[in-house]
Amino acid sequence: MRLLKIWGLALIAVFAISAVAAATASAELELPVFHIIKEPKVATKAVGKLANEAVATLSTELFLGVEATGIELSLEIKDLVSLGPYTVEFTGVEFEAKECWTAGDANEVVLVNGEYHLRILNKALELGIEFLLPAGGVQLLCGNKLKVELKIPITGSTLAKIDLDNKGEPATLKSAEKISSFFLLLKCTKPRNGIQELKTYINDKDAEVKAKLATEVITGSAEPACEEVKEKWLLTAGKELETLF
Repeated sequence: MRLLKIWGLALIAVFAISAVAAATASAELELPVFHIIKEPKVATKAVGKLANEAVATLSTELFLGVEATGIELSLEIKDLVSLGPYTVEFTGVEFEAKECWTAGDANEVVLVNGEYHLRILNKALELGIEFLLPAGGVQLLCGNKLKVELKIPITGSTLAKIDLDNKGEPATLKSAEKISSFFLLLKCTKPRNGIQELKTYINDKDAEVKAKLATEVITGSAEPACEEVKEKWLLTAGKELETLF
């Protein structure tokens, strides 16, 4: 009889633990993904290019920032995967009339290879994308090819809104939204004030996570930075996609 009671208590404990685990699992959020409608086993790319005076800027609260006159982004998209590699090339890059570049690249060319993640931005389930810099960050060399006068290290990540219908607002929770292109909105709270408009996202555990971009220019220590693209940034996919989240 005593043994039966022990077994009974053990079973109750197992059921209780299972119930807690199930409740925890049910609280997790599904990550947003792209579904490739035709030939889903073959990856595709979404590419977007902009060119204009100071079309892209990097700023902090203490300086107006690095400027680029051209920017081209390429995302590699795999079916039902929420992340992938990206390549972005900035051209016409200058800081205070000095040419800037990345090691091994031409004058005024900054090339960055990193990883992007589709993100849920907030409790309203708005869709965004986080661009993570390489683990060691990116270093801009400024001056001229004969002499490097300044080095600008940049670390961290930045968040952009994804606009599916060109209305200037991020997409919200939808299922099977078919698209062949979409817009990115990457802004500071005010032009060139060094404060990124989007600072946090919601992870799959329904917890708020900070995204932070930082650089060292004026103070010699890492300070918050903002990357801004002043126009809506159209990306066109090589295949028709569905957004699922």
